[in-house]
Amino acid sequence: MMVFDESTWESERLRHPFFGENIGPDRYAKVWDDVAEGYSDAGVSALKEQILERLSEIIGPDTDVLDIGCGPGTYSIPFSKICRSVVCLDGSGKMLDRIIQAKVPNITCIEADWNTYRTDSRFDLVFSSLCPALNNPANLIKMESVSKGYCAYVSSMNDDSGSLHMNIWHSLGRDYTYNGYNTNYPFHYLKGLGRGPKMEAFVAEEPYDLPSDEVEEKEIKSFSFFMNVDDRVRSVIHDTVQKYSDAGIVHYDGIKRLGLLIWKPITF
Repeated sequence: MMVFDESTWESERLRHPFFGENIGPDRYAKVWDDVAEGYSDAGVSALKEQILERLSEIIGPDTDVLDIGCGPGTYSIPFSKICRSVVCLDGSGKMLDRIIQAKVPNITCIEADWNTYRTDSRFDLVFSSLCPALNNPANLIKMESVSKGYCAYVSSMNDDSGSLHMNIWHSLGRDYTYNGYNTNYPFHYLKGLGRGPKMEAFVAEEPYDLPSDEVEEKEIKSFSFFMNVDDRVRSVIHDTVQKYSDAGIVHYDGIKRLGLLIWKPITF
C-alpha cells in the first residue's frame, strides 16, 4: 500500500532521473527544446479532451488563464477558444515557438522558469499539466499566490514498476522512479492544508506493438537526455528490450492514467 505523506513525497520525488543525474535548469530547458518539434500529446489526447470538458465547468469567456509549463499549447490553445486570455509560460523557447506560429490573438507567451518567475498579475485559473517543476509543496503554494479563482494541476498516475524503461535504469544501477509524480501526493498535501481539493482520475487504454529495433532507438534517444549513451549503455538497452520482445515485437498495454486536481486557494 502506497503512503502519500509529505516526507514520502519528497523522497520519491527526488528519485526522478532529473535529480539523480543532476540535470540543471539550462540542461532541463535544452531537453525540452530538443523534443519540441516532434512533441505530441497523441498518447494522452483522449484524456486531454476529458480533462478539458471537466475544466469547462469552471472557465468561460471572462476567464484569464495562466498555463505553467505549457509546452506546445496542448491545453493553452483549447483554452484560448473558451477564455478571454491565456498567458503561456515555459522555459523552452522552442516549445513556445510552436504556439507563436499558431498566431492566436488572445495568447501571450513568456519564456521563463517557474521557479524564478514573478508577476503582479492574478488569474482566474492557474493551470499546469505534466510539469515536473510544479511537483513540490512550495510551487503548489506559488500557484495559489497568482490565482484569484481556481488552481488546477494534472500529473501522471501511472505505476512505472516493471516497465521496460525503468528496468533499463535499474540495470544501469540507478534506483529511479517516476512515481513521485503521482497526483495523490499533492492531493493529500493540499487536503492537509484544508484546501478541500477535488481529485479525478482519467484512464485510457490503447494497446500497441512496436518493432524491438524501434523501441531501442526510442530508448537511446530518451537516455541521451540524461547521459552519454556509450557502448555499455547501448548494450544494456539492447539486452533489456530483448527481454520484453516476442519475435522482434514489444507489446505495450497503452494504459495512461492522469490525475486532475482542482482547488480554490486561500485568500491572501
